Amino acid sequence: MKKLLSTTAIFGALALSAGTAEAANLQVNVGGFLDFQAGYTNDDITGRNNVAAESNDNAFNFNQDTEVHFTVEGTADNGLQYGAVIELEADVGNTDPRHGGLNADKAYLFGQGAWGRVELGSNTDSAQALSVNTATFASATGGVDGDFYRYTVLPANFAGIIRPELPISNAGSLFANGGSAAGDTGNLVGSTDEDATKITYYSPRFYGFQVGASYVPNSNAAGDTAPNGSGYANIVTGGLNFTGQYDQVGVKASATGEWGENKTPSRAVAGTATAQNLKAWNAGANVSLAGFTVGGSYGDWTNTLGDNVDATYYDLGAGYAMGPWSVSGTYFHSHTGNPTLNAAAVTGPAGSDNFRNIVIGTDYKLAPGLVPYAEVSFFDFNGAGSSEANDNSGTAVILGSQLTF
Repeated sequence: MKKLLSTTAIFGALALSAGTAEAANLQVNVGGFLDFQAGYTNDDITGRNNVAAESNDNAFNFNQDTEVHFTVEGTADNGLQYGAVIELEADVGNTDPRHGGLNADKAYLFGQGAWGRVELGSNTDSAQALSVNTATFASATGGVDGDFYRYTVLPANFAGIIRPELPISNAGSLFANGGSAAGDTGNLVGSTDEDATKITYYSPRFYGFQVGASYVPNSNAAGDTAPNGSGYANIVTGGLNFTGQYDQVGVKASATGEWGENKTPSRAVAGTATAQNLKAWNAGANVSLAGFTVGGSYGDWTNTLGDNVDATYYDLGAGYAMGPWSVSGTYFHSHTGNPTLNAAAVTGPAGSDNFRNIVIGTDYKLAPGLVPYAEVSFFDFNGAGSSEANDNSGTAVILGSQLTF
């Protein structure tokens, strides 16, 4: 009942703001994008250096990501702006959770004015939207926060962070023996959805500063998904973002965090480790001058994954943009202690899992909306224990082109 009253109060506030003024005609805009990729993998599990099975020898692959976006916008006579955003998936047989699966990627209402902006529905949370890291300026697919994961295989017993992101926004990436990208193994991170239904508020920007906060009742409930016993409840995410320009020097910085209640606090996910409540934070900054940008971020998942599990990461990078062309190089490293988080094998090897990735990318705005790009990733999964099944290293090359309309 309290959650219903909270939502009703927000709608009421928007209605009072609009008053009895008649809204202008709603405008519906249609857009979207189509991104086609050709990728080649050469690592210890796929490609030429395969040490597992011949069935993994498919080193050359195509991938496609297509969305159609509908934006509905209106403005009341008193200046209240309101509307909705619906981003529909348009791929054939897409099941990639990081790209919305088979249905929609995002769907939410919004209202904004001099008081800020409110979003209601399935959309990116405030911690992810306000964060600053190398993906803020990386070329091609996004550097170490890009699409390299589509072209490699996570080792059987590896459990670690492979992106510069916090737990909720990390959902759908390869984590803890594949997570939801390669079959959910039951780990808590694999039971989250970065677009879970939520309420988000963003303040106006004052002297370069902006704050935001999101409330998510259920981490794995997007749209009409029924609640269940996995994941997190009563999640609050938020952060502080700063953007400033000082003569020719541009500065971007952020501090973000996530907090939530573990639905199954007594569940053992790592041998003797016990799953904890969600608590994680990230801080990042970028500095730009004369087309050059340098920056990075540091994140700590504290004990979210277990009472004896430490998980941290950092990313660093540099980029250069001149006219229609840009290039960047980014580096990522994560460390996860006591990594036996796979629910199917809670007695795995002791020690720590480490992941490293270097990504070099470039893109070129060939025509309005049309951007071809190229990217190469040098990745290294270094799992606990001495078994080769815990490791995988190699190279992934991606050539692609995106049309935004």
